[in-house]
Amino acid sequence: MAPAPGISGPQIICATGGSGTRVVARIVRHGGMFIGTNLNAAEDALDFGKYSDSWINVFMANRASTLPLPSQAAMLHDLQRVLKRHLAPLPPTARAWGWKEPRSIFLLPFFHSQFPTLKFLHVIRDGRDMAYSTNQNQLRKHGTWLLDTTETEASQPRRSIALWSRLNLLTADYGETTPRTQYLRIRFEDLCHQPA
Repeated sequence: MAPAPGISGPQIICATGGSGTRVVARIVRHGGMFIGTNLNAAEDALDFGKYSDSWINVFMANRASTLPLPSQAAMLHDLQRVLKRHLAPLPPTARAWGWKEPRSIFLLPFFHSQFPTLKFLHVIRDGRDMAYSTNQNQLRKHGTWLLDTTETEASQPRRSIALWSRLNLLTADYGETTPRTQYLRIRFEDLCHQPA
């Protein structure tokens, strides 16, 4: 799948929700990366947000096996539709293209299977901040697919930190299996401390 020949992409910014990806999106946009025009106030690509709503739980339910062929075809067809819409306003001056939708972290293996040379930026924020954040959308929408039975019965901060831990470890492990030029992990606190 090569929707934007000649321009580097996709480059995906992903994280557990509330990790500071908004700041990263603004930085890369300032550097010439096209992240879309249909964005919310947090710089999330809204078309990919809808895609996440439709496919994360289906994908996670089948992560230990292969997605049934009809689901694979539908997931791919939907991705092509979303990409076409996302890339329609791509300016010829763009140096790279991608999107910021933190929940793309759940679909990383699928995106990588479609774009073998994709690059992904994995943003991690201190888990204590995440456990007590008001942003618990990922936990609410997708937590049951990564948490075990005892964790799903725990308090919200404990469920949140369990999701944060498991999802970041899975992503880091996955990132370590890709070429170094395709995966970058940054701590939000480091970015704040040394923005340059």
